[in-house]
Amino acid sequence: MKILQLITHLEIGGAQKATLHLSSYLKLQGHHVILGSGPRGLLTEDARKILGRNFRIFRFLIREINPIFDLVAFFTLFIYIREQKFDIVHTHISKAGFLGRWAAFFAGVKSVHTVHGFAFHEYQNSVVRWVYIILEKITARITSKIIAVSERVRDKGLNYGIGNNNKYEVVYELVQLPPVRIRLLKNTSSQVIGMIAALKPQKNPWDFIKLAKIISRRYPQLQFHIVGDGKLGKKMKKMVSHLGIEDRVKFWGWRKEGWKFMINFDIMVLTSLFEGQPHVVIEAMGLGIPVVAYGVDGVNDIIKDGMNGFTVSPRNLSELREKVELVLNDFSLRKKISTNAYTWVRKEKKLDCIYNSGRIEKIYMEVKNEQT
Repeated sequence: MKILQLITHLEIGGAQKATLHLSSYLKLQGHHVILGSGPRGLLTEDARKILGRNFRIFRFLIREINPIFDLVAFFTLFIYIREQKFDIVHTHISKAGFLGRWAAFFAGVKSVHTVHGFAFHEYQNSVVRWVYIILEKITARITSKIIAVSERVRDKGLNYGIGNNNKYEVVYELVQLPPVRIRLLKNTSSQVIGMIAALKPQKNPWDFIKLAKIISRRYPQLQFHIVGDGKLGKKMKKMVSHLGIEDRVKFWGWRKEGWKFMINFDIMVLTSLFEGQPHVVIEAMGLGIPVVAYGVDGVNDIIKDGMNGFTVSPRNLSELREKVELVLNDFSLRKKISTNAYTWVRKEKKLDCIYNSGRIEKIYMEVKNEQT
């Protein structure tokens, strides 16, 4: 099959890594794969290494809403898809998902879209939120299949009338687990609480810094590590300085292999306000690192509270502090969660990256062969 994988950008993130892995897998299976992306992202070089000339940059495809750029991007995609005569166009992330599916529709090509997380959420302006919902509902009608990365993401789409049950397939994120065995837990006062995330509003990194301020007084040896960067990076560093905790918080910036820093964490914290299926949570569990995260969509699908991690009500700093301190202070509990998380992630078939890649390939076959 001739397949176009289309994503808005290739910054370091779960959806981007999954798209690169899927493109590589399909290429190895003998398919003609072209990956298209906007010009931004630290993973563009990885895409060139994997696909060579079959990696294409659409320079007008940007994340921000820009009527002129969006219109040019749409017509560029439409002409390219029509000329290349693809069998399937598979889109990822909201902007590429919207423009790419409509371009494919007008070019007479079937489309598949992966929802790595809907663009709308309860923390948005209500007007903006409902505009996104309406656009998703309309675009779902011209989409052959919608792949949701968790049951809760699928249920959210169905609850808002985005497609019907027959249109959805749940395929968990393509997460390549770190190639290391379970790490040894430290039963010492010198410990690290870490977060790996893009520093943007969705990830809500402010709460991680507030947590650091709240509990650092009680734990003089405790360190807080942040792996990632983004538009909130400078403001985050100013906040740390303002709170007087520069000696306790370490910013590592963007890292392609974040797990190499994660292995030093004693607890992984994620304060996202909305997620599809966060790779870092699965990666941490696959290293046997206890996770305390805000209980949003995909997080709730994989963390069983008190068994292989802890979930917390979003923006509930008091509960977040309580769960983090519980894990910090109870070594036996930390060891139990670590072992359970490691065992479950490594054995759970629905998280198997190769198995899920094969499922997506099968979806392509079904879409291609179905009668129009």
